[in-house]
Amino acid sequence: MPETAHHNRKAAGFIAPDRLNWETMNPGPPLSSYFMSLQFVIFDGPDALKEHGVHWDRLLTEVAAVTEAPTFFLDRSWLEPWLSFKGKEQSFLFAALRNTETSEWHAGMPLCILETHSGGSKTRQLSAAGFPDSDCVFVPALNNQARRTLIHGLLEHWRQNLKKVVAFDIRELPKDGPSDKLFHEWAIAHGGAMIFQTVSRSPRLVLADFPGAGEQTPGKLGRNLRRRQRILAEAGQAEMKFQVIDSGEVDSFFQICREIEAQSWKGEDEVGVLCGADGEFTHEVWANLAAAGQLAIGLVTLDGATIAYHWGMIWHGVFLSYNLAQLPEAQKLSPGTLLLDYMIHNASELGISEFDASRGGLDHDHILAPYKGPVRFHRRAVIFRKSVLGRLMDWRLRRFIAERD
Repeated sequence: MPETAHHNRKAAGFIAPDRLNWETMNPGPPLSSYFMSLQFVIFDGPDALKEHGVHWDRLLTEVAAVTEAPTFFLDRSWLEPWLSFKGKEQSFLFAALRNTETSEWHAGMPLCILETHSGGSKTRQLSAAGFPDSDCVFVPALNNQARRTLIHGLLEHWRQNLKKVVAFDIRELPKDGPSDKLFHEWAIAHGGAMIFQTVSRSPRLVLADFPGAGEQTPGKLGRNLRRRQRILAEAGQAEMKFQVIDSGEVDSFFQICREIEAQSWKGEDEVGVLCGADGEFTHEVWANLAAAGQLAIGLVTLDGATIAYHWGMIWHGVFLSYNLAQLPEAQKLSPGTLLLDYMIHNASELGISEFDASRGGLDHDHILAPYKGPVRFHRRAVIFRKSVLGRLMDWRLRRFIAERD
């Protein structure tokens, strides 16, 4: 059975996963031989991500073709800026399942201990690193045996060694994916209060399945788009671009997009990611993306002035939509809607084969939804400690959810 270690010290009480009900997807080698060489470990501290980043990078690369969702928001190019600018006050933990002979990681998950305030009480919860900015999180693993062992080891570590942390709270888990199922399995087996709630949906569009790729968008959507294109053309000389940005272009494009966001409703409501407090973080992410050739931006100009943008990350041929905005006075011209259609029809030139909304709301449609592609739903998984405070937090969260519904 795998050992459990915390900074190379054994932690008592690890409960090994049972041998029943393994996921059939990518099941892995026989259990008896597989577990013999594995060790569950927790690394903590602000430098843990950098110190063990090489092993983490190799794991993410190895699972990229079979992962349950894009791993970008688990990547160091995202997490290192997040820890530097937004997660400085949080305690960072890195859970890993590693081979004791080769040091190869078979599964892992970056986490943070957050301090939250609920009903006048200060509490702690264990969450995925990057919360609330990451659009999609889960446990990448070489196979489901490794994933289950990591999840069981992590939750046992929380239950036995982090007794002041009242809740385990992970958002944006792909619903009914391997990670979601295994977190739920552990919670059922151990009893206590838990909430598994659908919180977002992410429309997708696989270009090979879209009849309009490289041509005109078909059907009612296409007719609506062509009507809007005529309105935009009547307003002036409109041009659209969709391109990959290199490192030397980051500052100039960032300034263009930031000025538009600042004038949009996002800037007015202070929920932007380019202007305000998040600007430094996002600029660092842009720099990392551009250096890797993964930053893609679409722009609409009208008579030479930029009126809308849409940017995201390119991950193994998937464009992950992250942020878009338009000038309020241009709203009637539908530049954002028309820009997305332009990006879809020109994506193949950038090596893009799929669009992914990354995360979208439940109470409104993402701009990608009208293309009628597949949808990935995300869940929030909350497991409460068996304590008075845990039961109180469970009651408060259930009441909050009921009031919103």
